[in-house]
Amino acid sequence: MATKWNAKGILIGACSCDWGCPCSFDAPPTQGKCEGGYVWNITEGRFGEVPLAGLSMSWLAHSPAALHKGNVTGLTLIDEKANAAQRAALTTFSEGKSGGPWVIFLRCYGAPPGSEICAVSRRDQNTGQPCANW
Repeated sequence: MATKWNAKGILIGACSCDWGCPCSFDAPPTQGKCEGGYVWNITEGRFGEVPLAGLSMSWLAHSPAALHKGNVTGLTLIDEKANAAQRAALTTFSEGKSGGPWVIFLRCYGAPPGSEICAVSRRDQNTGQPCANW
């Protein structure tokens, strides 16, 4: 039985396609390929008994055609602020072992994505300063 979890937060996503994500409508990517990603900032959440609030993770990918056609390559970035248990929880998400959108993403990959631990931050595009609420 999978570990019970919940998470709320902020999701930011972008890709190289025109606005509206053609892949969501079984259409080809605007540029013939798709490169993009998502960043999740978790404001509330737990993975079993492991608290996740204040952590972030990111999924970055390259698809040579529409995502649903497969052969996607990518990388998951896990917040360096996470302790060992939190890193294990976020890795479990990224491997699609606990449901969520990662299960769908993983079906598009040609090979399992790697993961790395890194700093995750958000900066104001005008000032370059860190955003206070992130």
